[in-house]
Amino acid sequence: MKTCTKCGRTLEESEFAKRAKSADGLQNWCKTCCKEANKANHQKRRSLDFVEKHSGLVKVYSNPDLSKFTPRELMEELKARGFKWDYMLEPQRKIMFDKI
Repeated sequence: MKTCTKCGRTLEESEFAKRAKSADGLQNWCKTCCKEANKANHQKRRSLDFVEKHSGLVKVYSNPDLSKFTPRELMEELKARGFKWDYMLEPQRKIMFDKI
């Protein structure tokens, strides 16, 4: 029997994950508490605010109409408006230089 330091419940040793560094060879938190903590951390890290805060990237919108699009939708919208990227023009340049 072992007591979880997070929830305070006394449980069987099979309810604790193994940990070689501890004296008894078991984690201090039970498997249930570890699972809940991991799930909460995962949701926190997936939230948009956390990603923006810790990524160092800042969203800049010079055209507010385009800010409502997802990246994929934005590319399709820009193509529809006639925008061409340099890499899209590369095959055309190659064809022109081959003719010279």
